[in-house]
Amino acid sequence: MLNVKVEKGAIYWHGSRERNEVVFTDSMRERLEEVVVAVHEMLAKNVVPPPVNDKRCKDCSLKESCLPDVIGNKAMNHKAICNLFLVDEIGGTR
Repeated sequence: MLNVKVEKGAIYWHGSRERNEVVFTDSMRERLEEVVVAVHEMLAKNVVPPPVNDKRCKDCSLKESCLPDVIGNKAMNHKAICNLFLVDEIGGTR
């Protein structure tokens, strides 16, 4: 917009009270463009990615909304789907 190339930025981590400098590379800029296109596609399709259920979830403010522990437990989900839709484990209806 201003014809100025931004060479670097900084990320501040509140938990550790540290600021880390980030140098913007060409490959980082290309990856960002790919991510932006993917996000636009998700928004256009009204789709959200599934929760990741990893160490990032521990202190996440959205943990109570997305319930990563519930989504991440595939066996429990399969059993719930079978019970909800009255489907046998082998795929037939009851």
